[in-house]
Amino acid sequence: MENFRVFYEKLTPKKRIIFWVTVAVILLSLLRFGVWLGTRSKRPVPKTYLKLLHSKDKGARLNAIYSAGKLGLQETVPTLVELVETDPDPQVKRMAAASLGRLDENKLFELFNSQNEQVKDIALETLAKLDKRNIIKLFDEISSQNEATQMKLLDYSASLDEPDLNEKLLTLAEDTGKAVALRLKCLRLLEKKASPEMESRLMNLMYNDPEEEIRKLVKEVIAVLRGGQKK
Repeated sequence: MENFRVFYEKLTPKKRIIFWVTVAVILLSLLRFGVWLGTRSKRPVPKTYLKLLHSKDKGARLNAIYSAGKLGLQETVPTLVELVETDPDPQVKRMAAASLGRLDENKLFELFNSQNEQVKDIALETLAKLDKRNIIKLFDEISSQNEATQMKLLDYSASLDEPDLNEKLLTLAEDTGKAVALRLKCLRLLEKKASPEMESRLMNLMYNDPEEEIRKLVKEVIAVLRGGQKK
């Protein structure tokens, strides 16, 4: 201590200021290091969550699934996909799909093409909740889907009014190879969405489509488009 006093007294006022600034910097660095050590042990450990994702306790699984998405644990993506595909509990499936949407939305698009109807429906439901415009992307695959899935896609599209989507709806309505019920549903959606640019194509349907139901409904769509009322 005596040596420090002697050392300190020999310092000029300017050097004393430098000395205390240096001491303060060192102390602050030590404090930050201590905080880092304290929080390091609290950081999420992927292995812990991966183990909980397979827990037999439903509550533990749900908590781990939610945390995996919220904490951005990419390591859990394969397990979350597995849960959507194989877990017997619909609630667990939906929670896993929601976390997948946070971590890797593309996995949901892949699951939409599943042969399992429940998995397909959950993927569609989750994608629509994440961003309604995802429905427009899914329309690119509508031709490869079964009729039930096609109808569900149309249901989700009802709240959207996007030029690209409306064009896809009209293209489906024009396709005589599609089920009449599907084509009629497209036209009903177009009653409030059709644009003037579509009138010539609608007129062609009204005069040339082989299905009377289609011709009749197209006539109503054109009337609404022109500012008239359905009869």
